[in-house]
Amino acid sequence: MEKIDVIVVGSGIAGLSFSIYLAQKRTDISIVVYTKSEQTESNTRYAQGGIAGVLNMKEDSFQAHIDDTLEAGGFECDEYIVEKIIKSAPDRILELESWGVNFTKDKNGKKEAALEGGHTFPRVVHAKDSTGNEIENALIQKMKEYSNIQIFNHYQVLDLIVSNNQTNGVEVLNTRTKIIKLVKSNAVVLSTGGCGQLFKFTTNPSIATGDGIVLASKVGAKIKGMNYIQFHPTAFYENNKSPLFLISEAVRGAGAYLINSKEERFVFQMDCRGELATRDIVTKAILNELKTQKTAHVYLDCRHLDFLDFKHSFPMITAYCESKGIDIRKDCIPVVPAAHYQCGGIEVNEFGETAVQNLYALGECSNTGMHGKNRLASNSLLEAVAFGYFASNDIAKKNFRLHNLTLNETILNVDIELNSQNKIISEIQNIMYNHAMIGSDIKTINEGIQKLNTLKLDQHCNDTFSLNLWKLQNAICLSNIILEQMKSDLEIKSNNPTNFQNITNLSDSVTHSSVTDTHVSLTDIHSSVTKVLEVTVSVQPQTFKQ
Repeated sequence: MEKIDVIVVGSGIAGLSFSIYLAQKRTDISIVVYTKSEQTESNTRYAQGGIAGVLNMKEDSFQAHIDDTLEAGGFECDEYIVEKIIKSAPDRILELESWGVNFTKDKNGKKEAALEGGHTFPRVVHAKDSTGNEIENALIQKMKEYSNIQIFNHYQVLDLIVSNNQTNGVEVLNTRTKIIKLVKSNAVVLSTGGCGQLFKFTTNPSIATGDGIVLASKVGAKIKGMNYIQFHPTAFYENNKSPLFLISEAVRGAGAYLINSKEERFVFQMDCRGELATRDIVTKAILNELKTQKTAHVYLDCRHLDFLDFKHSFPMITAYCESKGIDIRKDCIPVVPAAHYQCGGIEVNEFGETAVQNLYALGECSNTGMHGKNRLASNSLLEAVAFGYFASNDIAKKNFRLHNLTLNETILNVDIELNSQNKIISEIQNIMYNHAMIGSDIKTINEGIQKLNTLKLDQHCNDTFSLNLWKLQNAICLSNIILEQMKSDLEIKSNNPTNFQNITNLSDSVTHSSVTDTHVSLTDIHSSVTKVLEVTVSVQPQTFKQ
């Protein structure tokens, strides 16, 4: 059995920045990063807009950024955490720059700051319109400088090993060799990203399935705020495509208009800020327009903007539009809201630690209290790198001693075929997009829960572990958590309490038994899945309702 000091699950900005920070502080600590695809594949890579931070203290201020964040979050944010992160921003941005991130500069050689929706001042530093890709590449290069960091591609973490509320390691599958092994560690850091792939329309890559939420919940970590899924208002509309290409918030910040098929601007009917209102408001305005006009999408109008300036600022967006036959000088861009960011997740303290000792969660899979009900544009990269720093400080202070724990490895036949139940995946995505959108009422949510409960998964023999079954099990469980927390939130707000108990820990649900004190083998997990999930795959996928 392998022994490692710290295991990091996920290779986005949160996991990579944490690893670098910790490697700098403790050269004696061994760090392994597991990523289920290639190390460059993460939500970070697709972040276009940038990272928010106050760098101009003469005109802007920390308090203004704090106020904007609280307002965007519906005043449901943790003010202490918001202040801590925002005041950390200048240092974190300078560190990223020192690690090789090339932010776009203005004519005076200073980092260029863009204005995005919900911000009262231009404070979003960026690398043109591919900031995430620039950060991801820089961090991967920086990691190579540290001999105590190793990264392994194509490793799927299947289970967390926890005893007496103490993290002991992970159970991990090499999807290329089909070998499952147990790896002992002193701490595990989940940086597994969000769950956008649960929805029909999403800007998230195929790996964004929310696995980390389920892993943490099974071992006793608390899950909070999953009812707050943020939809990006402007994804390039293409039916039957996932993920959708993102049209950055900064395009509207640069002056683009949202119009309907009659070329009428409509967002001002809902908010005086128009296209620069927060994402939840702009999304509501678009959804209302789709329903009223009975159309599949609206349009982003950039025809009045200077084309050369636009192309210089947004080369990737310009190129993508051109590849789809859209000339922004004379054509409007078809756009639709898409699941973009998970504001809730695994509840953590100010150092990123969960309710399970030495289990940490960073980035989009966590609920730090930063975002409340709606994330302010470009606060996500900031939160991820800030908590990477906070968590590294906490872990660096610990005197690790590997536990004297005997773990029995389970040898199973492994089936990693991922295509046999694509119909179920499609149905889950349709259910979530039709029943878990902004503005859904209790009736709509209940219909979604009922439809999830009619899904059936093919059963396998107990001596075979099916990665496909495991993924579908997680998707159904997490979808139920989202819908149930949406329902609970609406019931509380309507002062109409019921006997429903808000699900904040998946180990309390019927799908999993508690594994807080003992390790459950893959055979046990598989057996419980096949006993609980019954039904048919005959339900037809639903179409996008206008």
